[in-house]
Amino acid sequence: MADTNRKPQWQKNLYALWLGNFITGAGASMSLPFLPLFISTMDHFSKFQLTYTPGWRFRSRF
Repeated sequence: MADTNRKPQWQKNLYALWLGNFITGAGASMSLPFLPLFISTMDHFSKFQLTYTPGWRFRSRF
């Protein structure tokens, strides 16, 4: 007997991929604001360099 109430496999995959993409985006959004603090521990950078580059990368994500 075929169960006609089951969702197709591609639809299950779509839900799983959407959830994974959402979790990845949320994680990146939470970590990117702290990127200047991390970069500043590596070397001596000007305030412009510490704010411009991570800000540009954060902006390009959205």
